[in-house]
Formats: sequence, structure tokens, C-alpha cells
Amino acid sequence: MPALVGTERTFVPLVTVDYLAAFLATVPEREETRDQELVVLDPETPRLPALVRALAAHLGVRAPRRTLPVGLVRALPRALTGVEPESLGFLVEDTYDTRAADEHAARVGLARPSTLDAAARWCDFLVSTRFLEESSADRGALRHGVFTVGQPATANVAYLHGLPWNGDAWRDVAARVPGDHARIDLPGLGRSAPSDDPAWLDRVLLPRARGRKIVLVGHSLGAAAALRFAHAHPDAVAGLVLVSPAFLQRPAPPAMRIAPLVSLVLRRSTAQGLASRLGVGASVAAALATRSAVADLRRPAVAGRAARALAEASRASVRDELARMLAGLAVPCSVVHGSRDPLTVPVPPPVRVHVVEGAGHDPMITHADEVAAVVRGVVAARARPAAPAIAAP
Repeated sequence: MPALVGTERTFVPLVTVDYLAAFLATVPEREETRDQELVVLDPETPRLPALVRALAAHLGVRAPRRTLPVGLVRALPRALTGVEPESLGFLVEDTYDTRAADEHAARVGLARPSTLDAAARWCDFLVSTRFLEESSADRGALRHGVFTVGQPATANVAYLHGLPWNGDAWRDVAARVPGDHARIDLPGLGRSAPSDDPAWLDRVLLPRARGRKIVLVGHSLGAAAALRFAHAHPDAVAGLVLVSPAFLQRPAPPAMRIAPLVSLVLRRSTAQGLASRLGVGASVAAALATRSAVADLRRPAVAGRAARALAEASRASVRDELARMLAGLAVPCSVVHGSRDPLTVPVPPPVRVHVVEGAGHDPMITHADEVAAVVRGVVAARARPAAPAIAAP
């Protein structure tokens, strides 16, 4: 938003629908409410500019820094402002007397929920459904600006996508692996906010409440993020599955390292064109994944960040650093790649390598059964108790 209509004192109070419904249901229970005017809202709702700033911080976007007077916006053509004239009547600085309603709520044992928490959940719903365009999309939430489907703090398995995908690329594999999982959009990609913090995954996966190790599964660029986390926190990771890890394969050709060109191609891609270019076919899974990816690539700057990430991942110094991490890894690791997308860098033992026949760079989409079988094996190995020690005679 370039600007916010109103002033720093504009007050648009909110109330959650479940609280309002519960409140209305209790009104007929008390004779004292007869002929009373009960104003049901949250008087602690922040003033509109402060509320917008809080939600912008939750979404990881910049809040508007300017305000425009209501009278000015009302005088401007609607075609220019995009604002419904009727909505401007709500932008006032009035406060409201909620004492009678608050007293009634206290008498019947109703506690008003946090307006900010409810507004943040509403934002998560809008992001999940891409502002109501995909009503059947999996519900997710923004945590520290990172969009996740599932609860990463308690999940058995966490999935990290590669380029140009988002967490939806892991839908079919995750559905075939038992237990709770989390699908995570990388910073600046998918539906996540951009971040330059190298410890972004720490904040998502290492809350104080985590009491068990997690299995990390990463594809291509996501494999590098998973490996870095496992290398830094081996005690938090039970197993690692690297699917088509870009640092062990042929680097991107020179033309694909020209970020402005790649950005333009990605931004203009259609779902069908992207599926054809990446060779993932026309299955239901491929159609869902490519449609979801294209929707995100058309968001401002996402295609550019994907293009720069591809160029960065092809740098020799980055590839060498990741290969050294893999060689010194203290976590059980499996590498999965398609037979049409071979490894070009030797894999150090004891890393296990699984080849998916007929697959290219995206086997989690084209061969979900085979990839899920590997992940299930790693999860099962994590669940098996260690062999008991046998005392020497």
C-alpha cells in the first residue's frame, strides 16, 4: 500500500466473530440486558496505523509510511484511488463506550480474545488462499515471516523446496509419509517474506518446546538449507534426505545464471509452460505444483529472488562449501536423484544414494512414491530403538 487513508488517530475497532456469536447467544439469558445498548467490540484494538504496522510486520512487508486525509480521497475519482466511497465513513477518530457490554461478558464468563492474534490469523488465511483465489489451498501460517503448512516446532518431518517451487511441491510425498509434517517456503520465495538472516531456519525449527529430533528433507536449493541446518545442529536432526542436491550436480548453464533474463522468463511463465520447461509432465500433482509456483512467481520480486538464488547456487565456492559440510556431517544422510539428472560430484560414505529410474530433477513431483519410500525409511530408522549393549563376560 502506498499510503493509508485517515490519520494516526483513526480508530477502526474489531471484534472476532466467535466472540460476537457467543455474546449474542448469552444476551437473552439475563434480564438485565433488556433495553440496554451493548457495544460489542475490542476497545483495545490499536489505532488503524498501528494495527496496519503490526500486520505488516507479521506478513514481513513494509507498512505504508504516509497517510492521506479522508476528505481528499473522497474527492478523488474512485478509478484513481480504488477505494469504495462507503468504506470511508468508517474511518473516524471516535471512541466507544463498551462498559455495559464488558460487564455483561464478565457476568456470563466470556473472555475477549486478542484482536491482534485474530487479525494475524486472518492474514495467514488470506496468504494461504492467495487472497481467496484458492479456497481449497492448504492452510498455513507465517512464523517469523516464513510461511509454513503444519507445525514445524513439533513435526516429525520438515520439507524444504527448491527452485522455482514452494512447499506445495511436497504435497504428494508428505501425504505418503506417516506422522506430522511441516512444509516450509524458503525466505523470499513461495509465500515467505524476504530475509537476509542466515539463521532463519533456526527460528522456525528450534523453539524452546522442541523435545525430539526432526527428519529434514530438502530439494535442490532446499537441500542446501537442510544441510546447513543439520551441520550446525546435529543434535536436533534425526536424519537428512537430500533430493536432487544442486551442489552435487551439474551447475546451471551460463544462460541460466543471468538473473534478469531468468527473472523475466519465470515471471511470464504459465503453469503449462513451466511444467513443459521443467519436464514434470501433466499429472494432477504436476498441475497443482506448477499452478501454485506460477502464482507466487508473479508476486513482486519473487521471480527476481529465485533467479538470483539460482545464480548464487551455481558459484563454485558455494558448491565446495556444501560438499565439505556433507563430508563432515554427523547426521545419517540419504541422497535421492533421478536417473536423468545424475550426480557429478562423488558422494562421501556413509551417505546412501538412491536413484529413481526415469526421473529428472523433480522426482518428488513425478515419482512421489519412490521419494516417499526413502523418507519413510529414514523416519522408521529414527523411530527404532538403539540395540541394547551386551556386557562382556
